[in-house]
Amino acid sequence: MKFNLTKIGYLSKPHGFNGDLKSNLEVLMLSDKFPEFIWIFLDGKPVPFFIEKAAFVKSNFIIKLEDVDSEENASLLKNTSIYCEKKLFSQFFEQEESLEDLVGFEVEDKIKGFIGVIDSIIENTIQPTLVLTFEEKEILVPYTAEVITEIDFDNKKVKVETPEGLIDMYLE
Repeated sequence: MKFNLTKIGYLSKPHGFNGDLKSNLEVLMLSDKFPEFIWIFLDGKPVPFFIEKAAFVKSNFIIKLEDVDSEENASLLKNTSIYCEKKLFSQFFEQEESLEDLVGFEVEDKIKGFIGVIDSIIENTIQPTLVLTFEEKEILVPYTAEVITEIDFDNKKVKVETPEGLIDMYLE
């Protein structure tokens, strides 16, 4: 039997001693409701786990799965991806937009006009950075609220207001 599943996050570690699990969701919840069950791949096969409770506790999303009743059992599931059936996904979740979604977008500077297309995003720095190519030269644009003035997902464009001299520095 084939299941049509979509990843919604992962179980990071046990929370307490009763089998509760701290989870990291990679999607936005549309309400405080959660599906009746989630899927976890064990030995390469999807296994449904019924949810006894799911709720935010402070800033953590805690899930209690049926038949996972101890810290030891919960530890067996840590760092495991969790899935929802695609047909149920839109009832509970919304896909969170990622910076990677901007790859391929055109970038327009307020003064310089078109300055390239986003090739990649560097996210392992203090602030994310857009990597563009313009006239065979690489341009790095910081992804900050001061620089990014508009993102148009429909037309795949990012408008920026870069610091004076930044673009010229890369084009010289």
